[in-house]
Amino acid sequence: MLALQRLLMATRHRSSVALVASAYAVAGVAGVTATTSAIDTTGATLLVVFTVEYNGVATVVTDSKLNSWNYLTLYGGGVTKVRIAYAYGVTVGAGHTFSFTSSGTGYPA
Repeated sequence: MLALQRLLMATRHRSSVALVASAYAVAGVAGVTATTSAIDTTGATLLVVFTVEYNGVATVVTDSKLNSWNYLTLYGGGVTKVRIAYAYGVTVGAGHTFSFTSSGTGYPA
Protein backbone atom coordinates (compact mmCIF):
# COMPACT_ATOMS: atom_id res chain seq x y z
CA MET A 1 0.00 0.00 0.00
CA LEU A 2 1.50 3.32 -1.02
CA ALA A 3 1.05 6.41 1.10
CA LEU A 4 2.55 9.88 1.14
CA GLN A 5 4.13 12.03 3.80
CA ARG A 6 4.88 15.75 3.44
CA LEU A 7 7.32 17.79 5.46
CA LEU A 8 6.87 21.53 5.98
CA MET A 9 9.09 23.94 7.82
CA ALA A 10 8.57 27.49 9.06
CA THR A 11 11.23 30.12 8.47
CA ARG A 12 13.00 32.16 11.12
CA HIS A 13 10.56 35.01 10.43
CA ARG A 14 7.96 34.29 13.06
CA SER A 15 5.38 36.47 11.34
CA SER A 16 5.26 34.22 8.30
CA VAL A 17 5.28 30.56 7.43
CA ALA A 18 7.07 29.38 4.32
CA LEU A 19 7.98 26.05 2.85
CA VAL A 20 11.74 25.71 3.23
CA ALA A 21 11.97 22.17 1.83
CA SER A 22 9.86 19.06 1.46
CA ALA A 23 10.47 15.34 1.20
CA TYR A 24 8.54 12.11 1.26
CA ALA A 25 9.09 8.45 1.95
CA VAL A 26 6.95 5.40 1.32
CA ALA A 27 7.31 1.87 2.68
CA GLY A 28 5.95 -0.70 0.27
CA VAL A 29 6.43 -3.54 2.74
CA ALA A 30 4.83 -3.89 6.17
CA GLY A 31 6.91 -3.46 9.32
CA VAL A 32 9.84 -1.58 7.77
CA THR A 33 11.13 1.96 8.24
CA ALA A 34 10.61 4.51 5.47
CA THR A 35 13.33 7.19 5.21
CA THR A 36 13.32 10.34 3.08
CA SER A 37 16.18 11.47 0.89
CA ALA A 38 18.38 14.15 2.46
CA ILE A 39 17.20 17.76 2.26
CA ASP A 40 18.55 21.10 3.48
CA THR A 41 16.38 22.43 6.32
CA THR A 42 18.63 25.42 7.09
CA GLY A 43 16.57 28.36 8.37
CA ALA A 44 13.63 26.30 9.63
CA THR A 45 12.34 26.76 13.18
CA LEU A 46 9.35 24.42 12.96
CA LEU A 47 9.20 20.98 11.35
CA VAL A 48 5.80 19.50 10.50
CA VAL A 49 5.28 15.93 9.31
CA PHE A 50 2.07 14.40 7.98
CA THR A 51 2.07 10.62 8.21
CA VAL A 52 -0.33 8.15 6.69
CA GLU A 53 -0.42 4.54 7.77
CA TYR A 54 -2.28 1.56 6.47
CA ASN A 55 -3.03 -1.48 8.64
CA GLY A 56 -0.92 -0.63 11.67
CA VAL A 57 -0.37 1.38 14.80
CA ALA A 58 0.63 5.05 14.94
CA THR A 59 3.83 5.87 13.07
CA VAL A 60 6.89 7.02 15.06
CA VAL A 61 8.85 9.92 13.52
CA THR A 62 12.61 10.31 13.94
CA ASP A 63 15.14 12.46 12.10
CA SER A 64 18.88 12.57 11.54
CA LYS A 65 19.29 15.74 13.65
CA LEU A 66 17.78 13.99 16.72
CA ASN A 67 14.91 16.43 17.27
CA SER A 68 12.11 15.68 19.76
CA TRP A 69 8.72 15.13 18.11
CA ASN A 70 5.26 15.98 19.43
CA TYR A 71 2.21 14.16 18.08
CA LEU A 72 -1.30 15.44 17.49
CA THR A 73 -4.37 13.23 17.63
CA LEU A 74 -4.42 10.14 15.42
CA TYR A 75 -7.21 10.46 12.85
CA GLY A 76 -8.95 7.94 10.66
CA GLY A 77 -11.21 4.98 10.73
CA GLY A 78 -10.76 1.41 9.70
CA VAL A 79 -7.26 0.50 8.62
CA THR A 80 -6.08 3.94 7.43
CA LYS A 81 -4.70 6.41 9.99
CA VAL A 82 -3.35 9.94 9.59
CA ARG A 83 -1.29 11.86 12.14
CA ILE A 84 0.53 15.18 12.30
CA ALA A 85 3.82 15.41 14.18
CA TYR A 86 5.84 18.55 14.81
CA ALA A 87 9.12 19.68 16.31
CA TYR A 88 9.84 23.27 17.38
CA GLY A 89 13.12 24.93 18.38
CA VAL A 90 14.86 22.42 16.17
CA THR A 91 18.31 21.45 15.01
CA VAL A 92 18.39 21.78 11.21
CA GLY A 93 20.84 21.87 8.32
CA ALA A 94 22.01 20.15 5.18
CA GLY A 95 21.74 16.38 4.88
CA HIS A 96 18.60 16.20 7.04
CA THR A 97 16.61 12.96 6.71
CA PHE A 98 13.35 11.82 8.31
CA SER A 99 12.29 8.26 9.14
CA PHE A 100 8.88 6.76 9.83
CA THR A 101 8.41 3.45 11.61
CA SER A 102 5.25 1.58 12.54
CA SER A 103 4.86 -1.46 14.70
CA GLY A 104 3.24 -4.67 13.67
CA THR A 105 2.02 -5.09 10.13
CA GLY A 106 1.65 -1.38 9.31
CA TYR A 107 2.90 0.36 6.18
CA PRO A 108 4.36 3.71 7.35
CA ALA A 109 4.69 6.74 5.12
